[in-house]
Formats: sequence, C-alpha cells, structure tokens
Amino acid sequence: DGDIGKLYDIISEDFLYANADNNKIFGDNHDMDRLFYIVGQDVNKFKMALTFLLTTRGIPQLYYGTEIAMKGNDKHGIIREDFPGGWANDTRNAFTTAGRTAQENDVFNHIQKLLKWRKSSDALQHGSLKHFVPANNLYVYNQKSDKESIVVMINNNAESQKIETSRYDEFLKGYDGATDLLTGQKINNLREIDMEGNSSLVLELIPSPKAAR
Repeated sequence: DGDIGKLYDIISEDFLYANADNNKIFGDNHDMDRLFYIVGQDVNKFKMALTFLLTTRGIPQLYYGTEIAMKGNDKHGIIREDFPGGWANDTRNAFTTAGRTAQENDVFNHIQKLLKWRKSSDALQHGSLKHFVPANNLYVYNQKSDKESIVVMINNNAESQKIETSRYDEFLKGYDGATDLLTGQKINNLREIDMEGNSSLVLELIPSPKAAR
C-alpha cells in the first residue's frame, strides 16, 4: 500500500555506481521476512514485486521458495524452513506441477515466464534503462537496446487505470503496438492502455513499418 515512487528514487541514485547493472538486487533472503509475507500474502502484489525484480537493471537474486510463495515471518526457523519435496518421506513434492497448489503454480509460472524471457532478451542483456517519475502510483520504465525495446508498467493501485501514454512518447514513438510477454496478448493501440489494479505489464514494442525502413 506504499508509494511506488520509492522504487524510482532508488534507481535515480544509479549515478553513484560505476555500473549499476552489476548490482545484485533481491526482495528477501535468509535474514529477513520473506517477500510474500511482507506484502500481506497478496498474490497480485507479490507478482508485481517479482516483475520489477526481474525486469529492472541489476542481477536478481531469488531466495529458495520464492517460486512457490513461501511466506516465512521474522522467526528464523520459519524463514529457513525446508522446501516441500525432494526427499522420499516428504508428504508432497513442490518441484512438480501436481505437487503445487493452484496459487503456487500461478506464482511459479509468472517467475518462469520472466526468467525464460530474460535468457534471450537483448534489451536486458545489452540495453539501458530509462524511467519516468511515477504518476498516480504508476511506475513506467523502458529497457532498450539496438535490437529490442521493452516497456514495463506497474500499477500500484487497487483500482484499474486507463493510461493515456503521450507522457511516454520518448520511448513509444516509432512503434505501432506491443506484445504483453506475460499473457501473449497483442496491444494494437499504444495511445491508451487499460491496466487492472495491482498488476504489471511487460510489453515488447513492435516497430512501425516506417520506422523499420
């Protein structure tokens, strides 16, 4: 329920580093509350945070169990509890689709899509990041290389928003549409984009034929 502008503030201090792309970034670890616990076990907010972690600059680190939304609190034994599965006497095996709950599979699939995309994304591997000061608790940034341009939108409001995008013409100009990498859905009108509350979009921009020439 906080101000997403705090993410912008942190990234805006990247000039302090020789190369901020070398920074390791994480949402939790063995010495702090798990991220799913921090966001009140809200799956939508959890997935928004993971989208940011896996699409911003830097080298992401995922703590084991994040992929199934383990929710340990400030008790260190719970933060470090065993992952369910992998041993003969475990009552379930969360390494398999059948061994995970519907919620766990939802989070697992979200992370898996982003990680698979990261492996081949020229924009993340060789591009640079530009971002805008958040407005209406909406954070928008662009990862761009010579071969690829990605726009990430994170709506940190419970309510849906209709986004008028002229503010972001700096990196939308020359593109006719986009593909949402999380859903596969095509977006044909970049001038107005509808977003659900507490959601994120990862858009691969499609160059216009004129721009391509």
